[in-house]
Amino acid sequence: MVIHIPESRGYVQPAVRPCLDKWRHLQCLTAPAEPDVIARPAYRMFQGAVVMNDMGWQPWVRTFTPPEVVAVASDLENFTDEDLELRRRESHSVGSDLDGEFNFVVSYLRQARTFMANLAADGRGMVYMIG
Repeated sequence: MVIHIPESRGYVQPAVRPCLDKWRHLQCLTAPAEPDVIARPAYRMFQGAVVMNDMGWQPWVRTFTPPEVVAVASDLENFTDEDLELRRRESHSVGSDLDGEFNFVVSYLRQARTFMANLAADGRGMVYMIG
């Protein structure tokens, strides 16, 4: 996942961008538990996937307005490590491949939490790309 913060209109690139190599696990763990349940705001940060085609792939691109960043940051702040552990046990979409990587996934969630909180505090939006 690549995250870009627009530099136009006086925006400055943050010094640290999160490395979310485990975004697929975070996607599964923040996704709705049931198909008919509305996704929590934090899921929007991890939602999406590349589309494979004959020429390679088409990246997934999403933008967040400053109010959307605030909603995601707030939800991430309230999404605890214990919530992740509970979702891991309940989730049908997370396989045993996560068991050995759970501590890494938790560290990526913490990075995402800090990153979004800083963006929200600065009143910024963002653009991110998977692929």
